[in-house]
Amino acid sequence: MESLIDPETGSFSSESIAGSVDDPGMLDPVITSDGSQSDEAEFEVFLKATSAECTAVDRVFVHALHTVKQMPKTGASRPPKRSRLRLYAFYKQAMEGDVDDVMERPFGIWKGEDEQTMKSIRDKYDAWKSQKGLSRTEAKRRYINSLIRTMHKYASTTA
Repeated sequence: MESLIDPETGSFSSESIAGSVDDPGMLDPVITSDGSQSDEAEFEVFLKATSAECTAVDRVFVHALHTVKQMPKTGASRPPKRSRLRLYAFYKQAMEGDVDDVMERPFGIWKGEDEQTMKSIRDKYDAWKSQKGLSRTEAKRRYINSLIRTMHKYASTTA
């Protein structure tokens, strides 16, 4: 199982987000009068599970965003650009969906921007574009897992 941050304690937990919706109490089916489970009842079961899963992912995602805000902007413990772009891409996909629905790829030089800034803008666009088709919930999961791996690899143990 993948490690995740426990939203209640803020500590790492070995329980996966998906594992939290396997609780049978959350998936009580609605049974029709003839004792069978209708398509509508199956859909209600699906919605209950999906809603519970999204709520858990959302809580952990918000905690992860707060964690990132506290990370140093410079220094030896700052992750490399590739790791930061991966987090950026998952964040943008989680918050806004596919980049194609938001903007076109930047080209040329924008007024007042130098070539280095434009390259950075295009790199961010390309990273976000690489997540096309990923659901917002899955992007949040991947952001969380990527942040945990990044922190394990680059976080300093000294202040």
